[in-house]
Amino acid sequence: PNSAALIIRDGLLVKGEENPEIYVWQDDQLRWITSLEAFDRLGYRWQDVHIVPESFIAKYEQGPPLYVLFKCDASPHIYRIEEGKKRWIRDIDTFTAEGYVWEDVQFVDCTYLRNLPDGVPIPEDAGPPPQP
Repeated sequence: PNSAALIIRDGLLVKGEENPEIYVWQDDQLRWITSLEAFDRLGYRWQDVHIVPESFIAKYEQGPPLYVLFKCDASPHIYRIEEGKKRWIRDIDTFTAEGYVWEDVQFVDCTYLRNLPDGVPIPEDAGPPPQP
């Protein structure tokens, strides 16, 4: 359907005609899905993405981006995956300040997580990231 016929509801997936970013409608705002891995791991399906004019996206409030958060069983550390790198989230206070809840965290194999390159920790002055 064209954008005028779309029903705005939680879970609606949209992509602008000219940009690669995909957004999901959640809590009365559009949230950018930050990577293809996030798209897949969050359970979204390509056939549910609606192509809309850029003006459709521009008229709605942008919420915080959706990242994938990983943790493995053998480590207490949580990492945000961003641009193919793992960004260590320093502590629970930082985790909650970023707006995350425990349900956002996905468990993965520790070897997989260790093999991802390190990104800048969260916050950036947190020091060297520990390995999972």
